[in-house]
Amino acid sequence: MPASVSAQSPTPFTPSTALPLPGLVDVAVIGGGIGGLTAAAVLARRGYHVAVLEEQPRVGGCAAAFRRDGYSFEVGLHYISQCGPGDVVPRILAAAGADELPVRPLDPDGFDTLCFPDFTFRVPSNLELYRERLVALFPAEARGIDRFLQAMREALALTELRGGPARIARGLRRSRHVLPHAYATLGSFLDRCTRDPRLRAVLAAEGATYGAPPSRASLAEHLLMLATYIMRGAYYPAGGGEALVERLASAIRQRRSAILTDARVTRVLVERGRACGVAYEVDGEAHEMRASYVISDADIKHTMLGLVGPAHLRRRTAERTARYEMSHALATVYLGVRRDLRAAGVPATNYWVHPTYDLERIYAEARAGRFDPEPCCFISLATLKDPGNERLAPRGVANVELVTVVPSSPEAWGVTPVQRTGEHPWSADYASEREALVERLVRVAERALPGLGGDVVYREVSTPLTHARYTGATDGTPYGIAHVPSQMLLRRPGARTEVPGLLLCGASTRFGGGIIPVMWSWVAASGVPSRSRHPAFTVIPDGCAR
Repeated sequence: MPASVSAQSPTPFTPSTALPLPGLVDVAVIGGGIGGLTAAAVLARRGYHVAVLEEQPRVGGCAAAFRRDGYSFEVGLHYISQCGPGDVVPRILAAAGADELPVRPLDPDGFDTLCFPDFTFRVPSNLELYRERLVALFPAEARGIDRFLQAMREALALTELRGGPARIARGLRRSRHVLPHAYATLGSFLDRCTRDPRLRAVLAAEGATYGAPPSRASLAEHLLMLATYIMRGAYYPAGGGEALVERLASAIRQRRSAILTDARVTRVLVERGRACGVAYEVDGEAHEMRASYVISDADIKHTMLGLVGPAHLRRRTAERTARYEMSHALATVYLGVRRDLRAAGVPATNYWVHPTYDLERIYAEARAGRFDPEPCCFISLATLKDPGNERLAPRGVANVELVTVVPSSPEAWGVTPVQRTGEHPWSADYASEREALVERLVRVAERALPGLGGDVVYREVSTPLTHARYTGATDGTPYGIAHVPSQMLLRRPGARTEVPGLLLCGASTRFGGGIIPVMWSWVAASGVPSRSRHPAFTVIPDGCAR
C-alpha cells in the first residue's frame, strides 16, 4: 500500500459485494474531468464501488468536446504524447480496464510549426533532426543548443521517479546534470545556453502549453513537455477527446459504478476529522453520499477552501492554498472555415504564430489586465488531425481553433460582479471584447494561413469566464496552479491532504497540468492496494517529479 494512504488510513476498506446504494459507496469522486474519470475507472476495475459526481451535463472537463450547429469543438485536447505501444497512455487505459484508444500521429516531420516574423521552424518528432535544424539555423550557437538538448534528455529521465526504488535510482543517475536546475526558471537556464533572442524564442515557443512566460516558467516543466513530444511522439485521438472520455466512462459504468451528471457537490462531509462522503444537489434537491474515501478532481482552491472549509484545515494550509498562483488563462476562437486544407498542402501540424520574439510581452499584458494587440496564436486544425471524424464540421468545411493567452479578470472583459451573478456573464462590453479578440486572432493566424478570415463561415468564442463557468476553475485557467519553480516538484501539492480520507488528483497536483499528467495523477490519488502486476499499477511515490 502506498505510504501516503497507509499513514492516514489505518483500516483500509475492502470492496463491497452488493450493488452501490444511492447514499453509500466505497469512493466518491468529485469532478468528472480526465483525472477523476481515470481514478474512478481504475478503482472500479479493482472491485470498488465508485460514484463520480459531475456538475455539468457531460463529463470530460478539459478533454471534453462541445457541439454547435453541426460542429464538434475540443475544449482543451489539441494533441497528446506517449501513445505508442507500451507507453503511458495505453498502460493507463489498460489499468483502467478501458478499450484501446486509436490515435493518429501528427506530421513527424513537424508536429509543431513555429512562425516568427522572418522565419518558420518545424519541430520534428526526432531529437537528432531537431538538433540538426537548430544548428543549421543558428550555427554559432551549437554549444548552447547541445546544452539545452542534454538537459531535455535528462528531464525525460525524471519520469523514472514514478517507479520503484530501482527506477528512482536510475532516474536520479540519468538526470544528475539537470537536477541542480530543478527549481530554476526556463529563462535563467536559457541565459546559460544562448543570448540570441531568435534562438531563445524557438526553444521557448510552446510555453502556452502550460501557461507561463520564460522568465517565470519552471525549467523542469518545459523540458519535460518538449522532450515527450519530440522523443515520444505527438498524437491526436481518433474521435478527439470524446473518444478518450467515452472509453473511461464506459469502463466505470460496466463495473457497477456510477457517473452522476448535473450533480453539484456542495460540501465534503468531515466527521471526527476524517472525510466520510459528500453533500450534493441534483435539480435543487439536497442529498448526501457516504464514502470510505473522497477523491477530488475539482479546482484545488474550491476543494480545500470551499468544499472542505478552513475550519477543517490548519491555518497555514488554508493560507497557503489561498496564496497559490494560478496559471495564465486562455481564450479560444472556434472557426468553421470553408477551405480544403489538405488540397492546399497543409500538413497535420499545429501552428504557433509569434508576431514578436519577445515572448514575455503577452503574459505581461494579460497580467496587467490588458489585451495584446498582436497576440501569439496557437492554431489547431482538427480536420487534418482527425480526417475520419465526420462530427467535426459540415462537409467542405474545416474545423479550426485559435488559442491565445488573455487576462483572466472579468473586469478586463467588461463584466461586473452584478453581471456575473446570472447564468451567463453577458454585457455589451463583453460582446465587444469577444469580437475584438476574434479579429485580432484571425489577423495573426493569417500569417500562417493567408486569407483565413475571408473563408470563415462559423465562429464561436470561449473566454476564461466561459471556462470558469463550465469547469469551476479559479481564474478560468485550464492548467491549475501555475507551473513556476515555487509551485513545482516537491513544492506542488501531493495527493495526500491533512484530512484523512481526502485525496487529490488533477492539474494542481504534483504531476502537473495537461492531459497526460492529469491522467497520471490517478495513481497517487487512488490510494488502494494493487491486485495486479500490470505495469501501470506500479506504485508512484507521493514525491514524484510530475
